[in-house]
Amino acid sequence: MSLRLKKALISLVATGGALLLAEAVFRGYTAYTQRRDLERLIAGANRIEIDTNNLGDLVRLSTHPDIMYELKPNLRGRYWGARLTTNAAGLRGNAPADVANPKRAFRIVGLGDSFMFGHRVANDEVFLEVLRRRIERERKTTVEAFNFALSGYNTAMEAAVFESKAAAYRPNLVIVDIIGNDMELPTFLARLPTVRPLGSALLGALRDLFRRPSGLSIAPGLPPSACTDRARLDFAIATAPPELQHLVGFDAFFDGLDRIVRTARSLGAPVVLSSDCLKRHPGGLGCDFVFTPRQREALWAAFRRWDVTVCRWVVPPEEKIPGDGHWTPRGHARIADALYRCLEERRLLPR
Repeated sequence: MSLRLKKALISLVATGGALLLAEAVFRGYTAYTQRRDLERLIAGANRIEIDTNNLGDLVRLSTHPDIMYELKPNLRGRYWGARLTTNAAGLRGNAPADVANPKRAFRIVGLGDSFMFGHRVANDEVFLEVLRRRIERERKTTVEAFNFALSGYNTAMEAAVFESKAAAYRPNLVIVDIIGNDMELPTFLARLPTVRPLGSALLGALRDLFRRPSGLSIAPGLPPSACTDRARLDFAIATAPPELQHLVGFDAFFDGLDRIVRTARSLGAPVVLSSDCLKRHPGGLGCDFVFTPRQREALWAAFRRWDVTVCRWVVPPEEKIPGDGHWTPRGHARIADALYRCLEERRLLPR
């Protein structure tokens, strides 16, 4: 064997060994960070006094496989500097924890993600609470609003929340906040790349990094944009863990809405879809969903069949938090006003 061939073989073996080592380190680090984050979540499960910017300090693991995490009960403190409390049932604000309704109040259940949850605004500034107070004031009746929204939830997860928890409160009205990323998983639930060239997770991660749509945050836990595009949605679906694939994409979104409507109908409660994304035709003001023409037609046919109400609104840029995209207190007040007028027009308010 020539000296040149020996050097080439040694170089090839060394390169292969280095790649195998890098692959092992990458997989080990990924497993370590997932285990570390889970241990932090478990360790902090009983911590209720908070002053944090970290969503992980607010939540605990859920026993429901499709919900996965939920707000901790009896929280007290601040989240992103804004006052945040939860009741004994783990709902934001001061809604009764008991499912009984001794006051015979008009009850509203809210389902959504960080936007309805009220990311970076105080309890009394969240649009569901602003809407509750206005209905109570204008209609001279007791109103209770149960905010089951939480950062990262998508429509399929919200359907599981409604079926397993919120329906027990027997609402008179269900408001589902629809945001453009509702066909995706929370960013922090994506694990090793689904597509792995030559079986390599490291090469898959590099592939995803270079193919990642522009403007898509890679920092885990950061709230994604309220809008999305086809490349971003395809990426989100591809990186969803196999056991969670049933929660992403159009079919999961459609099925989630169908489940919410069917459960609400069994309670005699109308469903309102609150959104700047749901449009009969793409374009115009507000966000856009990345529906195909066939999906859009199927969805609007279902809306007619389900007899749901779509209440649309648009929040101007100056009423969004700079560099974040979530709504300021003024943005929340604008949505509450738009919802009140929509509910009044559709005769869905208490009489």
